[in-house]
Amino acid sequence: PQVVNFLNSGDRRLGNAPGFTLGALLKLADTKSPYQRKYTLLHYVVEHCEKAKPGSVDAASRAVACCEQAYSYPFDMVDSDVKKLAKDLKEVEAMTAAAPNDDPADCWRPKMKDCLAEWRQSVAQLEAAMGKLAEGMGQVCMLWCVDKKPAEAESCFENLSKLMKLATANLEDIRKEQQKVELDKAKKGQGKKKKSAGAS
Repeated sequence: PQVVNFLNSGDRRLGNAPGFTLGALLKLADTKSPYQRKYTLLHYVVEHCEKAKPGSVDAASRAVACCEQAYSYPFDMVDSDVKKLAKDLKEVEAMTAAAPNDDPADCWRPKMKDCLAEWRQSVAQLEAAMGKLAEGMGQVCMLWCVDKKPAEAESCFENLSKLMKLATANLEDIRKEQQKVELDKAKKGQGKKKKSAGAS
């Protein structure tokens, strides 16, 4: 889906059509097998991914693990909190600059100097982190052909998190089934050995 989304995104001639939306991928979990009701189309996709590139499902799950935290605290709220901190910092800086400096016993201004330096550094780090978050959000939105809006991105993160949880659970089902098949084969092999040993 990544290749299809990349090829189809950002080009009007192709109609900006996504190859697979996250919603469509999530619906694969609703499509049951007519032979084994426990298994879905998503199980088949997960199994194919593991055969084509072993470890890919676990790697993808680890890569998007942060998505669960990304949508739990709205981007708009984080952005406004960081902007408020920056605004408060400017106000305190202005108050400190305007504070009287005649009394030698008054240590407020020198103490505030150190405090403000730490605050400036923290705000700069927060603003840099917000820039990286916005950049990462934009890349995810482009990959899945989603509007680059906080609400859309949060929905995208939530769906990615759900998809990878389902895929990981499906992979566990497949591994258990494979272990069961191997155990049954081993038991049959032991049964045949006992029969041949008894016949001789």
